[in-house]
Amino acid sequence: MKIQNNMGERKITNLTVSDNGSKLSTLKDEWDVDASKEEKTGKCGLISKEGGYEICWGVPTLGRHVYTVDYDIEGLVLSFPDKDGFGYWFADLNEEDPIKAFSVSVKAPFPLSQDNCQVWGFGYKGTAKVINGTTEARSTGEIDKIGLLMSFRKGLFAPSLKGEGSFAELQAEAFKGSDFGGGSEGEPMSSGEKILMIVVGGIIAVLILIAFIYDYRLKRNARMLPYYKEVSPAWTLLTAAKVLEDYGWYKQENLFAALMLRLIGKGKLSVEVGEKLDKKGRKEKVMKVVPTMVDKPFVPARSDDYLCDYLLYILAQAKDQNGIIQQDKLEQWAENNTEDIDDFCHAMDTTTVEDTMSDSERQHLLGLRNYLADFSKTGDRSITDVRVWDDIIIYSQLFGFTKKLMKELHQVCPDYANLSAFGQEVDDISIYFLIYACSDSVNGIISSYTSEAIEASLSGGGDFGGGGGGGGR
Repeated sequence: MKIQNNMGERKITNLTVSDNGSKLSTLKDEWDVDASKEEKTGKCGLISKEGGYEICWGVPTLGRHVYTVDYDIEGLVLSFPDKDGFGYWFADLNEEDPIKAFSVSVKAPFPLSQDNCQVWGFGYKGTAKVINGTTEARSTGEIDKIGLLMSFRKGLFAPSLKGEGSFAELQAEAFKGSDFGGGSEGEPMSSGEKILMIVVGGIIAVLILIAFIYDYRLKRNARMLPYYKEVSPAWTLLTAAKVLEDYGWYKQENLFAALMLRLIGKGKLSVEVGEKLDKKGRKEKVMKVVPTMVDKPFVPARSDDYLCDYLLYILAQAKDQNGIIQQDKLEQWAENNTEDIDDFCHAMDTTTVEDTMSDSERQHLLGLRNYLADFSKTGDRSITDVRVWDDIIIYSQLFGFTKKLMKELHQVCPDYANLSAFGQEVDDISIYFLIYACSDSVNGIISSYTSEAIEASLSGGGDFGGGGGGGGR
């Protein structure tokens, strides 16, 4: 049961509830609290009460249940002088109603976007974002309540109900005690506040200058490290990425490119000639997923193998009947599978990975970067082992140097293309443009479903509207 209090003149209609995918029967009459458990099983309904409703359904058995509750709210959006919007508690939980996770979707008669609305989540740890034309709130941790505050550009709705005061006042009330910050807007600053602002601004400017000098010296010292000409077995791409990030030399799309090249070396991705012609009339290269069946990895780890397997799983969702990766299919899949995207982004997050590299290993990694950055200048041609170059090329992808490196590698190791685990196409410079284009596309699509998310606040929310606590009926 979810209690919807303080509804005012709002009405709930068209209620449906599904239990683990099975749709329950919606009662036309009021829900009977005194009915037996058998009579309640497989059914859902409403109890009308002063100030709102109780949404009820029968719980047939103990254990894990995934409930999908759909209903329309008439009069949800209120008219305010500055904006239209609402604040609404979808659920207020207690110890008798523990839930491990939830997602809430709010749909309008037209596509929602960041240009026409804003959303904030309250009462839980998680996110609230506008995605694929709808608003989605999703938990990632502790859940106390489930509340949303939304504002809309004037003119999108024609609300029949008016809210009290302005939306800015509603927002300020909701923000009190939340992670979004409280306080009122539009109040003039006092002289003391203005002086404090100038002092703080000066301190920030000095700190920026210090940070710039520190960054310059850090990079200069790294560039002075001696060359290193092999890949250490102690490294992983993710820990290497973390080191590069410390120096401002990390791009996530380069990590994607390195993982893709590793998958090519394993024979799980391939680069082939497609049917479409480029601007010069030549057939374009395409990226293909080789395995017909690709399962999602189930054992979370921060290893290169896990990241490769997860990336392959994502790319496999975007392949056509010929195995060719299609960008539009990847976008469509990402829109509908944000939980998988979040899991993969967490695994790729360099800010949370443990730095296991010793000082000497860090210096060796940076020394390899220096060697590859200066490869065309040094004239050093001492590495002739194909296996060593296979490892180095993957890291050159992480550094962003592969396209430049491959132009000269055949002079160093003439038989490299014939002996490399990457196959003959490794000698074709165009495949690196394809890998970078594909990795850049994947990075953009995946980032778009994380950067739009606003972290929800576990606290705050105030008394901004209808909704309330739960229980079992």
